[in-house]
Order: sequence, then C-alpha cells, then structure tokens
Amino acid sequence: MSSGDSRPIAIMAVVLSLADDELVRAMQAVKALQQAPDLTGWTALGAMAQDGLGHALAYYRILAEFGSDTPDQLAWLRPIRERRNTVLWELPATGYGPDQVVRQYIYDVWDSVRLAGLATSAFLPLAERAASLQREVGYRLLQDERLLNEWATDHEGIKTLKTSIAHWLSWAGDVTRPPAPPEILEETGIWPGVLATEGQWQRQLLRFLSPYGITEVSATCPANGREGQHTHYLEPMLEEWSNGYREIWPRRGADDRERRGYFRRVTASTGSGNPHA
Repeated sequence: MSSGDSRPIAIMAVVLSLADDELVRAMQAVKALQQAPDLTGWTALGAMAQDGLGHALAYYRILAEFGSDTPDQLAWLRPIRERRNTVLWELPATGYGPDQVVRQYIYDVWDSVRLAGLATSAFLPLAERAASLQREVGYRLLQDERLLNEWATDHEGIKTLKTSIAHWLSWAGDVTRPPAPPEILEETGIWPGVLATEGQWQRQLLRFLSPYGITEVSATCPANGREGQHTHYLEPMLEEWSNGYREIWPRRGADDRERRGYFRRVTASTGSGNPHA
C-alpha cells in the first residue's frame, strides 16, 4: 500500500488514539472522584473528567467532519478491538492521591511530547487542535509535579512514589507506541518526529524523577492498546458509560445507522479489522 493510500487510515488511527485516551482518562477520573476524601480532590478530578471528555469530543469531531461516524457513535458504538487507547488508563481508579497523580503524570508527560510533534502535522485540523492544547497540558504537568513534590517530602513519601512509579510503568509500555506505522506517519507528515518521541518521554520523566533516586524509565505492558489489545477492565467500563446512548440509538433511524459503514469500509481496506495493520 502506498503512503497516499494509507494516509487516511493513518490519520484515523492517530486521531482515534488521542480521542480514546482522553475518553478513558475522563471515565477513570469520574470513578476516582467518587472516592475522593475532600473538596480539593473532587475539584481536581471533576476538572480532569470535564477536560478529558471535552478533548475526546474535539478529536472525534475531526473525524466526523471528514465523513466518519458522529462523535457519539465513535465514542460509544465501536467494539473493543477498534479502540486505540493506552491500557494505562484501563486499570481501576485508586482514588485521589499519589498513586492517581503518578499515573496522570506519566500520561501527561507523554501527551506533552505527543502534542508538540502533532502541532507541526501536515494534517491541519490535527495540528491546530494539538497546538491549542499544548499550554493546557503544560499547566497540568506543573500541577502534577507540585503535588508529587508535596507528597514525597520524607523517606516514606519517596518510597511510596517509587513504588507507584514502578507499578504504573509496568502498564505504560504501549503509551508511546505509534498507532500507525511510524514510517507512514513520518513520510506523510502526519506526525513529524514520531520516532524520537519515546526517548523524549523518557528523558522528561527522568528530569523530574532522578532527584528521587529513579535513574531509569523502563516501561512494559501485557497488551498494546494501540493495536486493539485491551484488558478485561475496558469492556464493562465502556458498557456502563454507553448504556444511555445505546438505549436511544435504535430511535435515531436507519439513515443515521448507515453511517457506521464508513468506519468499517476504511478498516476493511487493510484486509483486517485493524486500521493500521
């Protein structure tokens, strides 16, 4: 397949990975909010949920504007094998505390690196969206680091931080995996510099973590969500959130339902159910 033929598939894979990450991040924030012990936690997690849902909607709209399904259909009706989010966000929420913020920080560092590259994308709608979010993600990183510094003020706090970092890195191996072949992303200009992003992510994490005695970032993962491989946690979470939309879906009409065919036609063009196979 030529780079020209694969460009729409690569664009879809990249935008879906962005949108799906934000959707699942928001769902986990809502779950964690229910366990928050105080108003500070409620406020922080509520803002995280609202931001994540808003970002997901914006990304899904990019695809909808180019002929794909509606944002709600993309969010709630796609099967698990078509989801492109990192599995980092699939594990159950742990409340608002160091453990939750460590997971958020690992992701935010990646999101910062990813958006910096995508802000120069040749696909203008994606470049504009990425550029508009860079400052917001930078603010999130400052907040993450402030909270982690406040918690890691003694031996016990540093020990907790190190344990949490090790735990979440064992689920972060797919965070930096490109959702489409990197040579296609580079050649078409969809994601300039994609091959360098993993190293940038590791270096930025170490810049903050090395004063706490963490000298290496080694991420592993039992599944690659960028290729539609997910944990058993994702499906029931999506089913719970999509129930309301699925109840009204049959009343939306046959014409609307036919739009589902677009996504299936594009993914089928690769010869498999994977849009970046």
